[in-house]
Amino acid sequence: MEALNKLKHTLKTADTRELFIYAGSFIAALSIVLSFAFYFHLKRVNYYTQQLSTLDKQRKEARNLLSRYKLVNQRQTEVEDILNQDPSFRIEPIYANLIQKLGLTFNQPEAPTSDNGETVKGKTERILKSRLITMSMKQLTDLLSAIADIPQLYPQALEITKIPNARAVNVDLTIATLQPTSPST
Repeated sequence: MEALNKLKHTLKTADTRELFIYAGSFIAALSIVLSFAFYFHLKRVNYYTQQLSTLDKQRKEARNLLSRYKLVNQRQTEVEDILNQDPSFRIEPIYANLIQKLGLTFNQPEAPTSDNGETVKGKTERILKSRLITMSMKQLTDLLSAIADIPQLYPQALEITKIPNARAVNVDLTIATLQPTSPST
């Protein structure tokens, strides 16, 4: 209370110029204090905004991962169902029947070779490589369409080489299927 009385007495005895200096000093000091408070508040708001942005990106990444995981599981179930339809499915006789049915036996100068690929989750990839020569594009598209119609088969590699001065191509085809791994392997 004594300090207020002293302040009151100083203001009453001061002239107009001194009052403006006191008022200006008080306003300047108050502005500086408020500016610092506002600066630190904005700095904290900016920090939390960046944190929210980072969390939102991580949430979107997690959502994408989860949707891809669900898609992979769905596709894995579909593949399992396809493979379980015919557990005795073998790629070699099916491919031989396909070549014979399409009339491409003369385009195959050598027998196709087959071997095992990677083994993943109890399934072994069975790979068949075949070389077909002097095929027309219609024959090639018919063959690829017939392979696509067999759900257990999928093309793995296809190399097409145009024969100079002819309306034909040579084809190196690799197809594959998944087969259950035998217990002895």
